[in-house]
Amino acid sequence: MELFAGSKARADFDQESWRSFLNLVPHLVATCTACWGLLHLLLSRSVKAESFGITKAKEKVCVHNNMISTTHAIFSFCAGVVYFAQGWGREAASEVFCFSQFFHLVTAVSVGYILYDFVFLAIYFEYMKNQLATILAHHAIFIFTYFLSQYVPCTLGMILYFWFSLTEVSTPFLNYNWFLMKANFSKELWKKNGYILLLTFGIRWIITVSSLPFLWWYYREHVQTGKIYDQVAPKFWWLVDGYLFFFALGVGGLLFLNTYWYYVLLRKAYNAVASKPKKS
Repeated sequence: MELFAGSKARADFDQESWRSFLNLVPHLVATCTACWGLLHLLLSRSVKAESFGITKAKEKVCVHNNMISTTHAIFSFCAGVVYFAQGWGREAASEVFCFSQFFHLVTAVSVGYILYDFVFLAIYFEYMKNQLATILAHHAIFIFTYFLSQYVPCTLGMILYFWFSLTEVSTPFLNYNWFLMKANFSKELWKKNGYILLLTFGIRWIITVSSLPFLWWYYREHVQTGKIYDQVAPKFWWLVDGYLFFFALGVGGLLFLNTYWYYVLLRKAYNAVASKPKKS
């Protein structure tokens, strides 16, 4: 590929398999998008929100979408666990570029979910318009990151993708929190889930912060030494700089957002405890 043509050092990874797999990307993404849509259809037919005491139109719509969100979060978290448990992250960290079929398959499932959500937002725009700006911003960044990682197979993006997949550990409990608050369940159950949410979001914040030492190590190991530039054609060095800047900015942005959201959760928890009436 032209990205690596004329480089000082050969990009030592299976470029032929990588190129071949890129041709499958549109088909994979289309299939995954259709599967997410089918899952939503099945859930909307088989799970009736009214049976949980949820009758408002907007809330009924959110029930099924939150189920899809939870399913994707569990999938992403498990994929991250498998990736690091197999030692693939450690292997990739020693390389600058690599091809991982597992990475391409997992990201195809996730981008399929994002595209499904675009369709969901378009269909239920009236109910979701208040959250539209933040959701679209998140999804647009994800789509851009996805295609950047597919066509620039740098190990930095791959490792960070699976690392931040681990932060999905809190998403199911966030969705449960909303559901238990709206449905006919005891307040005690909602409170217990809230404690688990605080714990898992704390883990989410720790995972986010711990990406910073890796980012610094990667910079010193592959960027400062010039390894990453040696394997790329000089006319594409600007692309490398943009790639590195984008991921550094992305990590900083996620750190800011997760810190802010955790602060909001902790403040709500504190207010709930502080306002609890004391027994006489």
